[in-house]
Amino acid sequence: MGNAASPDAKMFLDHVERFWTDQILGPGPIPSDGLLCGAPEPSCDRPPSGCSGQSRPFPYYLTLRSITPKYDGSEWPTTNQDLCKALALAQSWIMRQVPLEAQLYVGLSENSKTETTPCQKDVMKGVTVRKLKCTTGDCLGTPVLIVHIPASGGAKGNVLIYGHLDKQAVTPKDWTVPPGVCQNQRPFTPYLDAEKKRLYARGASDDGFAMFFAVAAVMALKNQGHACPTVNLIVDFDEEGGSANLPGYLETFQDVLKTLFEADPPYGAKVTYTPVGQGAGWVSPPMKPWLSNALNTASQSLFDNQKTFGRLGDGGTLPLLTTLENLFPGLAFIVTGVSGPGNNQHGPDENLNYEYAQKVAACIAYILSQLPKNVD
Repeated sequence: MGNAASPDAKMFLDHVERFWTDQILGPGPIPSDGLLCGAPEPSCDRPPSGCSGQSRPFPYYLTLRSITPKYDGSEWPTTNQDLCKALALAQSWIMRQVPLEAQLYVGLSENSKTETTPCQKDVMKGVTVRKLKCTTGDCLGTPVLIVHIPASGGAKGNVLIYGHLDKQAVTPKDWTVPPGVCQNQRPFTPYLDAEKKRLYARGASDDGFAMFFAVAAVMALKNQGHACPTVNLIVDFDEEGGSANLPGYLETFQDVLKTLFEADPPYGAKVTYTPVGQGAGWVSPPMKPWLSNALNTASQSLFDNQKTFGRLGDGGTLPLLTTLENLFPGLAFIVTGVSGPGNNQHGPDENLNYEYAQKVAACIAYILSQLPKNVD
C-alpha cells in the first residue's frame, strides 16, 4: 500500500473510465445503431433481451421495469419481478467487484417468503438475510441491500454511500429515443449516443448510475493500492416512493449498523444509533475545511479548472437526509448527482451524461483518499 503514487483526481478518472468500459457498460464494441441490448422483440411486448447482468450489467438494468410499486400498483416480489431482478443484479455484480472480506446484507419485509420465486432464490445466495420488523412502512414493502466494505491500507474513517435502483414511472408516448424503436419500449431500450456522450433510458441518471459509480470510486482506490476508509453502501428500492420502509430496515439491522457504522467515526465523534422516523426537510451542516478543499481540488482538476465546486441548497424533498443526520450527528455530508441541462430526470428521454458521471465518481474517489488523512 505504501508504494502507491500520491492520490490525484485525474489518475482516479483514468481508472473510472476503464471500470466504466469493462465492468459497468460491459466490454465489446458499441453497436452502430447505439442499441446496447439490441432492439425490442418484434411483437413490441417485451424490451430488448440482448444483454445480461454478466455481459452488460448497467444496460441490462436499464431494460428492467423496476418502477416504484407506488406508481404502477405492483407488489414486490409477486407482480414486480423486475424489481427483484434489479436486486439480484446488484447483489451478484457487487459480489464480483468488491474484496472477498466485504459483507452483504439483504433486508426483506417480515411477510416476504424467500422461496416465492426463482429470482428471490438467486438473491438469497451468498448474503445475510434479515426480516423487517413491521413497525413502519408497508409490511410487504420493497427490500434493501447493505454492503460493508472494510477499510484497507490501515485507513481510518467510515463512509456511508446511498443510492437506489427503483425507477420513476414512464409515459412512453412522450419519448423520442431511441429512434426507430416501437414507442412503448423506448424507455427500457438503452441507447448510447457516443457523439453526445449520453446513455438514454429510464433510471439511467435517477438513480441507476449511483450504485455502479460508487463501487467504481471505491475500487479506484483499492485497485491502485491506496488506503481506503470503511465504506458502507445502502442500495434502496423505494426512494421514489419515499423510502417508507428504510427506517424499519435500519431498526432491524440495528446490531449490524452499530458495528459497521459506529466503528472509527471521523473527527473524534462518538456515534450512537437510535432509530428515528422520517423528517420533513434538511439543512446541511457546515462543511469541514478539509472536505471543502478536497472538493475544490478535485473539481478544479476535472471540470475545466473552475475556481470552486458548485453549492446548491437541497433537501426539502429528501427527508432521508434528516434521518441520516439524526443517526450520525456532526458528520459531513456530500449530496450530489449527475443532473444537468438536458438530463430530463423524471421526464421523457431521461439520460446519463456518462462522461460527467465518470468525473463525479473520480471526485468521490479523491475525497475518499483524503479522509484517512483528516480523521482526528
